[in-house]
Formats: sequence, structure tokens, C-alpha cells
Amino acid sequence: MLNLYTLHADPDSLAGFNENVKMDPIAALKYAAHLGKRWPEGEKTILKSVEASYNYAMLVIKGRWPEGEKTILSKGSPLMAYLSAKNVIKGRWPEAEEHIASDSTPAYYYAYHVIKGRWPPGEKAIASNFGDAYNYATSVIKGRFPPGEKAIAANPGVASSYADNVIKGRWPPGEKAIASHPFNAEQYARKYFKGKRWPEGEKALLADATPLMAYNYARNNIKGRWPEAEALIKKNPHVWKDYQNYQKFLASLKNHK
Repeated sequence: MLNLYTLHADPDSLAGFNENVKMDPIAALKYAAHLGKRWPEGEKTILKSVEASYNYAMLVIKGRWPEGEKTILSKGSPLMAYLSAKNVIKGRWPEAEEHIASDSTPAYYYAYHVIKGRWPPGEKAIASNFGDAYNYATSVIKGRFPPGEKAIAANPGVASSYADNVIKGRWPPGEKAIASHPFNAEQYARKYFKGKRWPEGEKALLADATPLMAYNYARNNIKGRWPEAEALIKKNPHVWKDYQNYQKFLASLKNHK
């Protein structure tokens, strides 16, 4: 939204300036940013908002602002605390770490960007979120993160990626979730059940797979006909033709034996 007060040479003289700028934290922040310097008259208002306090320190003061830090600490905003550490303090902020450690995403980012390594105080929160737990394992620990594996194992895509990039092989704890999603089930079966059927994944494939996924499973895992999936494969004429040609190819191999 256009802030008309920033376009006037003497905005204090405009009607509504005190009500609209001096009384609104975000409006006051924008006006200070327009001035390009500290605006003491508006700082009391800016301090009413953790977001405005953080941005005032970063964009206007371009450094630490103790008054704003008190606001962030008093309101207990994990995200603003993390951003202040990373972008304003440019290092650890011990006084805020209890707040940061209470929220999975800020805790992960704090470990990755600020600590640049494992951060045990934040691991309980990180472990509760499948995405943050996976990122912590791959980007920070660079290995398994057992406390987060329960959350990771519950999400089909993340469990599959954890098997690929962390376990580097089959991961039974995640297979129930992986088997519930046709794309992940087909990919997982292709990698870790080479030439073998994976009954647990077939249910999702038959229910929700595309014709191509079903054909790929038949070719890569069953290595032959998959009668239960043929009605599905027929829905795509091109894939059905490939499926039939593959069956003819297998028949020709048998005839040459």
C-alpha cells in the first residue's frame, strides 16, 4: 500500500499523521525507513510490535537496538528472535535461545545458520516436525536423527527422502506411510524391491496411481503381467500400448529359451 506521508515534505502537517503513522507500528516503521535514519518520535509506537521492532533494528538502525530486543524477548517470538540473531546480532543471542528452542522451524534455522552445527536445546522441538527434523538430519547432523524419526516416518514423501538420503536403503519404520502414497510407493519399490513385488505398496498403486506408475511397477517389480492393474493402465492408450508391447517382448524371450 502506498504511504502518502512519505511523499510529503512536511508529513507532520498532514491531517491524520499522528493517528495513522505515530500510532501504528508498521506505518511508523515504514516512515522511519523512508527517512533512512532513526525516528525517535515513532520508536515508542514501533516497540509495540515484535515484527516492527526487528525490522527497525535491521533496516533503520542497521544494528542492535536494546529497546527492541526487550520487546522481542518479552513477547517471546521465536521467529523474530531467530531473525534478530541471524540478521542483526549476526551471532548467538543467549538471552533468546529459550524462546527460539521452543519452536521447530526457528530452532532448526538457528542451528543451521547461527550455531552452524547441532544444537541440543532445540532438538526436542525440531524432532516434532517432519520437515524440520528431516532438514536437521540432512543439513546439520548429516546423518540419522533418531528423535525426529517418528515424525519423519509419518509423512510419505519425507520418509521416502529420508530412506534415500540418510538411511541410503530400506527404512521399515517409514514404509507404512510410503506405501500409502502411489508415487512414493512406486519409486520406493523400484529402488529397494528390485525385481520383487511389494504388496504393501500395491494397494495405493491400484487405488490412486497413474497408468504410467502402474505400468512401471509391473515392468520393474513384477516383471510381467499385473492383471489387477490392467483396467487402470488401459486408461492411457499410449501406456497401455507400451504395456502390451512389453508383454510381447517377455513372451518372445520365453520362446527363444
